[in-house]
Amino acid sequence: MNAARSAFAENGYEATSVDSLVRRAGVSKGAFYWHFPSKWDLFTQLMKQEVERTASDTLAGFEGASLAETVRSIGERLLESTATDGHARLLSLEARMGALRGNEEMKDLLAQLDANIERMTDQAESVSRLDEKTRTLLHVILDGLLMNLGLRLTLEECKHIWQDAVSELLGKNVSE
Repeated sequence: MNAARSAFAENGYEATSVDSLVRRAGVSKGAFYWHFPSKWDLFTQLMKQEVERTASDTLAGFEGASLAETVRSIGERLLESTATDGHARLLSLEARMGALRGNEEMKDLLAQLDANIERMTDQAESVSRLDEKTRTLLHVILDGLLMNLGLRLTLEECKHIWQDAVSELLGKNVSE
């Protein structure tokens, strides 16, 4: 999986061949197909693992925290994780780019991944109290920050913008 993670992040899904994957991993094609029916199956398993890993890193330890503190911390942890793990960021962008190019499988995969993220985020009990409009606004703001992290904005700038957004949105839309 590590070899596939690196290959897909560095080259993209379309440009990564099964031959390059088996070469990188040091396994035979037969071994590859024994474990994965196709390159797509490997990619979807990898992306699901990415979501699970990110969720476990981001969503722990909010018992007793206020709604604003929980949301602020989730965003900051995600920004920090993305800033330190370039492959995770590139994999996320790869799935989004595939969907934007019209790849229906990528669109379906993103919908599944978003549903998993939503389900896991709701496990932070106070977050499930957010109304749909506020959740959507926070999601879009965080997506924009993640896209600009390291390009137009530093990690500290992203965290500051996120803190301001959480304060503005939750101060007006949620009573704690």
